[in-house]
Amino acid sequence: MIKKKFLSIIFILSVLLNTGLFIILFTPVTELLYKPLIVDEEPQKSEVIVILSSIDAFDTVNGFPDFSTLARLQKGLQLYHDGYADKIICAGGSKLRSTQKSYAQIMKDTLLLYGIPEHDIQIQDDIEGDWNYYKNLLEMVDKFRNRYDFDNSIIVTSSQNTYRIKKLFLKQNINATVVSAEKYALQPSNWHDRFGLFRDVANEYWAVSLFYALGRI
Repeated sequence: MIKKKFLSIIFILSVLLNTGLFIILFTPVTELLYKPLIVDEEPQKSEVIVILSSIDAFDTVNGFPDFSTLARLQKGLQLYHDGYADKIICAGGSKLRSTQKSYAQIMKDTLLLYGIPEHDIQIQDDIEGDWNYYKNLLEMVDKFRNRYDFDNSIIVTSSQNTYRIKKLFLKQNINATVVSAEKYALQPSNWHDRFGLFRDVANEYWAVSLFYALGRI
């Protein structure tokens, strides 16, 4: 009797798990959950473009940005070349293990390869660590507040992070323009991509909840 009850529980859990996986991998429910997280404001002439790094980079000799950061850099480059601002801040305090080069420095090096003059790029990497990026952004505002009016700035980040970043700056009484990088994630081409999208969306909902609980947004 106990064995049958145990097997019934296992069967029910298996059905629920497989149903959940089917919904995640083969239906657009993840894309629907993604959309409320997106803030994509119309860019306007600004004093500075702030490009936020993602949480990863390839630990090569010189360092190489991950795909998400490259998408953000591409959007920042587009805004720069379109004349929305003539200064860029690369923000990312995490560092490569081998060379201790910061993600912000890797981003700057990448922009230099694209021909952006060095005097047009500043970096913000004062506080290291993926989980300390909130403090790193506050430090950036303090560091550059006499140089730039962040109410007149453009913040570039990945689509799923834009809602939280917008709220974060508003909490500091800064009404920056938040622009979404290319929404490539909203068009998953296979179930692997859709599963990655679900993971990112789930992580972001958790992060938003945490930020609300901590009073950061």
